[in-house]
Amino acid sequence: MVIYACPRCGSQEIFMGTMDSGVIIGLTSIKNVCKDCGFQGAHLQFESEKEYLEFVKTLKKDKDQKQPVDEEEQNEKITLSKKDQQVLDFVDDVKNIREEQYEDVKVEKPKNWWPEIIISIIVSIIVGIFSYFSLVETMGNTITTFYLIGYTFIIFIGLLVIIVVIEYVLKSIKHSII
Repeated sequence: MVIYACPRCGSQEIFMGTMDSGVIIGLTSIKNVCKDCGFQGAHLQFESEKEYLEFVKTLKKDKDQKQPVDEEEQNEKITLSKKDQQVLDFVDDVKNIREEQYEDVKVEKPKNWWPEIIISIIVSIIVGIFSYFSLVETMGNTITTFYLIGYTFIIFIGLLVIIVVIEYVLKSIKHSII
C-alpha cells in the first residue's frame, strides 16, 4: 500500500494545486497542496504504513523537542506500556494536526452578487435605450421590441459573465501573491 504524505505536517490530505489554492498552472510547475497545513510542493511517498507511522512519530518528536514537556505528562508516560504509549502518541498527533488545521482556517463570507447584477442590468438597459432609436429607424416597432428585449438580455448575461471571470482571475492572483 502506497501512502502519500505532507513533508511538513505528515497529513495524507494532499491534492493537486488549483487556482483556488494559489497555484497557477502553466506559470509554475504542477504542485501538490496539503489540505491541513497549506504546504505547496512535492509530497512524500511511503511504501508501507510502518514507514509512514515512523515518519509521523519523528515529526512528533521534533515538535516535542521544541515545546517543553510538563512533569505530570512525563510521569504519566513512564507508567504506560510501550504499545499504549505509541497509541497515545498517534492520537495526540492526530489531535494536534486537527487543531492546527482549524486554527489556520479562515471562514469566508458568502459572496454577495447583487452589485454585479445591478451593474449588468444598468449597463444593458443603457445600451438597449441607445440601440432602440437606431433599431426603430431600420425595423418596424413590433419587431424592434422583441429584438430589443433579446438583445438587452444577451448583453446582461454577457456583462455578468465578464465581471465574474475578472473577479475570479483577480482573486486567484491575490491568493498566489499572498
